[in-house]
Amino acid sequence: MRAITSLAVVALLGSCSAIDDFGKFSVGSGVDMAGGGCTPGCDCIAADAALGVPPHCRVAPLNAFNCAGAGANHSTITLAPGTYQLDSGAIPPVLQDGNGNVVMTGAQSNGAALFCVGSLVGDQGVHVIVVNDSPVVIVADSMIRLANGSWTVAGGYATDRNGASGAAGGSVGGTNGNAGDGAGGGKGGSGAPGTGGGGGGSVSSGAVGGGSAGGSTTTGGSASMMPVGGFGGGAGGAGSSFGGGGGGGGGALQMSASWAVVLSSVIFDATGGGGAGGGAAGTTTGATAGGGGGGGGGGVVIFDAPQVNITGGCVSVVGGPGGAGGAVTRGGDAHPSVGCGFIGTGGIAPSTAGAGGTPGTGSAANAVGGTGTGIGGGGGGVGGAGRVTVRSHNPPPAATPPGVIPMTAYVPLTLP
Repeated sequence: MRAITSLAVVALLGSCSAIDDFGKFSVGSGVDMAGGGCTPGCDCIAADAALGVPPHCRVAPLNAFNCAGAGANHSTITLAPGTYQLDSGAIPPVLQDGNGNVVMTGAQSNGAALFCVGSLVGDQGVHVIVVNDSPVVIVADSMIRLANGSWTVAGGYATDRNGASGAAGGSVGGTNGNAGDGAGGGKGGSGAPGTGGGGGGSVSSGAVGGGSAGGSTTTGGSASMMPVGGFGGGAGGAGSSFGGGGGGGGGALQMSASWAVVLSSVIFDATGGGGAGGGAAGTTTGATAGGGGGGGGGGVVIFDAPQVNITGGCVSVVGGPGGAGGAVTRGGDAHPSVGCGFIGTGGIAPSTAGAGGTPGTGSAANAVGGTGTGIGGGGGGVGGAGRVTVRSHNPPPAATPPGVIPMTAYVPLTLP
């Protein structure tokens, strides 16, 4: 995982302020935003009558990404319905439609894929899948308006001894009994039979991997107050077979605008990936099975504008589930789910093996990898949950997070 500090949630405000009347903000067939106006000396952005946006001052985005200065009069990008791929690792990073046509080009900035636009509009059925390893930041002079679509920055699910890839700043899961990548990676299992890999850390720490007759539990990845993305889960211990690979860490996505971010029934998946099942011992005398891989930590999502309006949809930063330990047969891989929440299920364990930890049950005990007995390996632990931040003049209060899963991952920040 890249050593990036620029996506830490730090409120870096500009020197100008806008005169706004957000009491008349409404979202319907169009957007009616009364008020606006620029104070003397601020970087004034012209009105956009088509989007209903009046003149307003530029607001410096969180984390000091710079889209002002020369060439700052960016055009409005309107996305037609369809599935798009955003390659965050390309130089320059690009957003391509289903036919491979480039519809938006960015730049690499402080380790992130930065896209500077006038406004970004996707009013129906825009689905964006982010690939490669740079966090994604979109900064609009005026507005980001999206409806009935989805953005995916989720970590990958492991299916064998190899760790799965992270996405958009999330790190890679552990391979061949090793820890997940980065300071908060879940620890790798050990022993014979193998213990389960620890879950990758994020804002919260990863759950421990299950023990076995060959060893004690495996430590999950440590928590970080300012993670760039989720950390990969640790691989399970090999035993005399192989340990399951760790799940990849969920990624980072920031959407900032100087007037408004308006989201209607949009789904954001920044979950950690799941671990693979441990290898089988078979029936050979003295053979022992491998442990399951740990799940990856959940990612980081930021919505940042004077007005942020979120209706419907969900924003999930849940950690990934663990793979099951093996026994006579191979342990079950963790499996993803579809639809809002994206709460995966832990791998199913054969007899004498430990099950993979499962997130989202409300029980810390269920997040821990199960314990193997006899020749069975331990199950992998669940990855830690990430963070969702809304910074605006009037963010939803912490008690009523706007579709955030888990609810405890939500952090409101007030923009003066």
